[in-house]
Amino acid sequence: GAAAGAERSVDAYRWSNFSHNGAGLILLLMSLFALAGFFAGGSWGRHWPLGFVALAGFVYLRAAANEGAWPFGATPLGAIDAEGIQHRIAAVLVLGLGLLEWRARARPDARGGLAYVFPSLTAAGGILLLAHSHAAFQLKSSFLVQVTHSTMGAFAALMVTARWLELGLGAPWRRVAGIAAGASMLAIALVLVFYREAN
Repeated sequence: GAAAGAERSVDAYRWSNFSHNGAGLILLLMSLFALAGFFAGGSWGRHWPLGFVALAGFVYLRAAANEGAWPFGATPLGAIDAEGIQHRIAAVLVLGLGLLEWRARARPDARGGLAYVFPSLTAAGGILLLAHSHAAFQLKSSFLVQVTHSTMGAFAALMVTARWLELGLGAPWRRVAGIAAGASMLAIALVLVFYREAN
């Protein structure tokens, strides 16, 4: 935690880039798997949400490495700061979200409320990304970070719309909507893979 207004270190920028890029690679594999399933017409493609298990593991391991906690050290849970607790909560939420969406897709003919959890939470995340703003008259580097967040928010809105259409439409438009949702997820993954913060 740097003091307010203090310049971040080069290592802090690199760590942030690594975090975004690593998450992007996992999301890239998930989206390619989902799209391959749609194009191949195989039911195996609906298991792409299990990739969130890997993403949750990445979020946890990234936080643990930053704090020297298990498996990278012996820092006790009580000594972890608020940011570390937030990362652990995020890892649990990502894990739960992935398992819920996997369960909803395991039975695609069941039209219960479970299928709407993922698009609803994705919509909330997209709104947060679109509404996220840095200070007025911000530095160029902060502006570029905001642009990437807004871009991901816009693609999240497309993904949500496509997923809702996928749930409501019949064949063949259901498949088209599913491909559009997967393509939107791929676009978000690419933004994350090439994410850079300049110091």
